[in-house]
Amino acid sequence: MIRINLLPVRAARKKETLRQYLVVCGVVILMVLAGIGYAHWQRSQKIENIKAEIKKKEAEIAKLETIIGEVGKLKNRKKSLEDKSKVIEKLKNGRQGPVRLMDELSNVIPKKAWILSFSENGASITLTGEAVNEEVISDMMINMDKSAFFGDVKLTQITNSGSEANPKKAFGLSARLLNPAEGQLSQPQSSLSNPSGEK
Repeated sequence: MIRINLLPVRAARKKETLRQYLVVCGVVILMVLAGIGYAHWQRSQKIENIKAEIKKKEAEIAKLETIIGEVGKLKNRKKSLEDKSKVIEKLKNGRQGPVRLMDELSNVIPKKAWILSFSENGASITLTGEAVNEEVISDMMINMDKSAFFGDVKLTQITNSGSEANPKKAFGLSARLLNPAEGQLSQPQSSLSNPSGEK
């Protein structure tokens, strides 16, 4: 009877199976490592892209902040110029106000009357003067009432003055200053000059 020793064949098969198993395991491990490496690379690329986007946005923000700062400076400069313009306008109006007031006052005084004193206190004025008679004083009050500069014109006193040869009436008036629109000055009628007792 012939006997065949199968041990070497079985050992070779086992060895081949083990080798194949190791090869498969190696391939699987390599594939897993490759997958992990690819996933890591993708994640790294995503992180780099996000970092680049963040830097880009930060640059845009810095640029916008610069623009906003310039706009703020321009707004402050505009406000400063507006404030200065208001001050200049106020000074200009303050300079012109007394001139226009005296000009208007000279316009409302009749020829046969003249002013001796004048004072201004806020929105009120008081004045004293002389006229040849009561009618001239009445004319002056009517002229002041018609003027856009004066309101609430009141006669505060009236007395005889001058001499028998040249009688006059001393008077006092009070009025409230108004804020006339431009171009509403009354038409000239006389000046503040003393007519030297002209009748």
